[in-house]
Amino acid sequence: MSKKASQFQKRVMSLGYRGKEIFKPLNTGWIDEHTACIREWIANIFFYTKNGTTIMIDAGYNYDRLAEKMRWLDIDPSSIQDILITHQDTDHVGAVERDSDGLFRHATLYLSEVENRYMTGEVRRKVIFGTYKLPMVETDNKKVLLKDGEVFQIGDIRVEAIMVPGHTWGHMVYLIDEAYLFTGDTIWFGPDGGYSFINSLAEDNDLAKQSLEKLEKILRERGLSPKIITGHTGWSQDLDFAFAHRDQVCNSLKRQKPHDPSAPYDGYDESDDTEEGARNVPLVSVNDVEKHKVLLFGAGVIGAYLAHVLIQAGNEVTILAREERAKSLRKNGLVIKHHLQRTTTKDPVEAVTDVGGRSFDAAFVVMPYHKIRQALPQIRQLNTKLLVLVGNDLAPAEVEEDLRKAPGIEKILFGFQVSGGKKEADHYVCERFGGSFMDIGRLHGRTDTELRKWTEKLFEGTSYKLNWQDDMEAYLICHPAAILPIGYLSYICDGNLRSSTKEQRRMMVDASHEAYEALKAIGIPIYPEGEDKFYENGARGKLMQTLYLIMSKSRIGDLIACEHCRNAVSEMEQIDAFYEELLKDYPEEKLETWNRLRGMMPSWDELHRKYGN
Repeated sequence: MSKKASQFQKRVMSLGYRGKEIFKPLNTGWIDEHTACIREWIANIFFYTKNGTTIMIDAGYNYDRLAEKMRWLDIDPSSIQDILITHQDTDHVGAVERDSDGLFRHATLYLSEVENRYMTGEVRRKVIFGTYKLPMVETDNKKVLLKDGEVFQIGDIRVEAIMVPGHTWGHMVYLIDEAYLFTGDTIWFGPDGGYSFINSLAEDNDLAKQSLEKLEKILRERGLSPKIITGHTGWSQDLDFAFAHRDQVCNSLKRQKPHDPSAPYDGYDESDDTEEGARNVPLVSVNDVEKHKVLLFGAGVIGAYLAHVLIQAGNEVTILAREERAKSLRKNGLVIKHHLQRTTTKDPVEAVTDVGGRSFDAAFVVMPYHKIRQALPQIRQLNTKLLVLVGNDLAPAEVEEDLRKAPGIEKILFGFQVSGGKKEADHYVCERFGGSFMDIGRLHGRTDTELRKWTEKLFEGTSYKLNWQDDMEAYLICHPAAILPIGYLSYICDGNLRSSTKEQRRMMVDASHEAYEALKAIGIPIYPEGEDKFYENGARGKLMQTLYLIMSKSRIGDLIACEHCRNAVSEMEQIDAFYEELLKDYPEEKLETWNRLRGMMPSWDELHRKYGN
């Protein structure tokens, strides 16, 4: 494959695979004292050294930085006399093609006799589900053709060739000194284990899966646990992990799930592959890549969806819950029925009733306003780099002042997640639009860039959004201006917004408008900025009326509004009392609709008796 063609593939594949987390190459460096690696865009080539002999495994692209990166590892190209070829694809043989730089002209190539049929032109290599034929690879190097199971020596190095057809018809893996298994494009590592390599590039995906089964059987029957080193996705010495999904294939047509936080957005971007890193940073196993440890305190429906998102982002999530809920989560997993999306997800999750002295990178406390203060003694005991208090809180400054005295809490943010639903005995029902989002920030002032980026990393790879606010105290005070009228009408309609009238829905909008005007009059800035415009005349106001209509005439309203109102009477009462005190000096005639709507609902005592909370 010419250098021009290599550059073309780089441009095209970079665009095609960007953001899909398919290719996760190791950077240039050393896995251990025997095994070195060079990164060539999305591919890795390897060098194995023993008792003065160094062999090369695969020859990468026709890549113009190969000699430079070999110098980083203090490996002389002229010392390479033997190269093991797993298969003849152009990202594995480029450095020995006829039009390459010729660094290894005198090296002997070892490959399967079946694979060699591609190189003689007897068979053409097909990709993209068999629809496209790759150019024939041409080389002038001497070749040694191998049979399945053949064992041979190169110096003191023992090499066993095992044929694993599927990706190509004659693909080989090489078991070296029974301690290292170089697998080329046989296995693809996701964050949850190994799969058969990329579906669109295989000659026969079913055969590839059978080969994985064969390979696992060989290793287990012989009691071997080698370092399993892949061509594009790192290495692992955990057999259970490596063959976890041997009956499944990596689907290159979609973004991978679960999310792998260690995966580069664009595998062709080599900006983090440096000589300093090659000489000083060991290449760790995929099992040793550090995950963020995240605590979710509060297992209600809001917290459950947040936990699901954090798990999907590749974090190690622990849920702190009451005994009954924790027991259910341990038994059933975190099961969520996503109403609008018509899907059900199930995440294995650690659920506990006490975290003891454990430390976390982040902790999200998700609970109703009236329960925050009850939970403060537990929250104070947490050890976490970042604490995010999620939900309604109308005295956040007092809470923050209290928690700043806690020795184990480094930084504090406040947030509000927009989603709803209900909690069942063994699962949750979630109502959300898109991936949902959280408005988040410090109580006052802009959150520093470093903390913002670090927090966003926790959600990387999901469609969940963080909207940064510069005054979360004002945000939390403003929020009830929108939600209290919905709550009032929900109680008026006996928890059934479908029975609401057009006039009542209009009153909801007008009541919120009056409340926002009152807040501005007493000097409280509106957050999110422009939120008050949705309750005025004009395009935004019409949009809000339409949304209220949809909400009130569908199950969306039941899950977003009514379910919460039924199960959070105490919280709603305290928010109502806060607003009554906040607006007590504001002229009553300017809150006419607000007061009229509020006066139509049952008393709080009646609501407590009715809903039992």
